[in-house]
Amino acid sequence: MVKVGDTRARRCTNVIEITDIDFGNETLKTNEVFRSTAGSFQFSGESKVFIKTMEKLNMSEEELSAEYARRLRVMNRLCQNKVSDFYTLSRLLFDYSVHPDEVEKSLLEGEIL
Repeated sequence: MVKVGDTRARRCTNVIEITDIDFGNETLKTNEVFRSTAGSFQFSGESKVFIKTMEKLNMSEEELSAEYARRLRVMNRLCQNKVSDFYTLSRLLFDYSVHPDEVEKSLLEGEIL
């Protein structure tokens, strides 16, 4: 727990991606992607999920990074506008899957919501 102003909040100490499921042993195969140390995140250098996504969609690392950055901008804008309603989020995420450029532009210009 950390204190943000007068409020106590949970702090993320690491990010782990699930890469596979071993049904025989009833365990998850995981890969640690980020670790928090002294208030900063360290990237492990390899996301197996990103690698699988690049292969599946035939994308370069630069293309995937650009798409990830765009999705992060969209999600940050949704957080800034305190969008948490399930139906609004569902509609925006569906619209993004069909017309990502238009949804991003509208969100950044404050036209959607």
